Amino acid sequence: MKVNLVKEANSFLFFPKHNNMNNKILVIEDNKYLAELIQVNLEANGFNVTTSFNGEDGLKKACTEMPDVITLDVQLPKMDGWEVCRQIKADLRTKDIPVVFLTVVPKEEGEKKARSAGCSLYLTKPFDPSKLADIIQDIIANRRINANIENKL
Repeated sequence: MKVNLVKEANSFLFFPKHNNMNNKILVIEDNKYLAELIQVNLEANGFNVTTSFNGEDGLKKACTEMPDVITLDVQLPKMDGWEVCRQIKADLRTKDIPVVFLTVVPKEEGEKKARSAGCSLYLTKPFDPSKLADIIQDIIANRRINANIENKL
């Protein structure tokens, strides 16, 4: 069986599907290996990625970096993801930044709490890192469409 390496590589990592270099993503994840995997995949898809490994630092970076999207784990040192999300949504500077929870907390246990904290999307681990870039691209595109509609009203 022959494998088309260019096709396989394009669908996983090596060739950006979109021009996302102006789109900043903040990854708040305490597992450094997983954070690096997410970062590599997002950067391979053209995103500009910043990482943080605890809740307090992630909250500070959300305010200073002003990312387009934040991926956020629930179980973090120094401040859990629930509180990070609540504080992001309570701050006028960051309240409109979409937050995607990416966690091992099962959906039936955490999704309601995440929604009440203000998250845009709740994903559970394990996940397909190659699809995360597409999901984030869709969130950014929808945000731009909504902004354009609001500007026309």
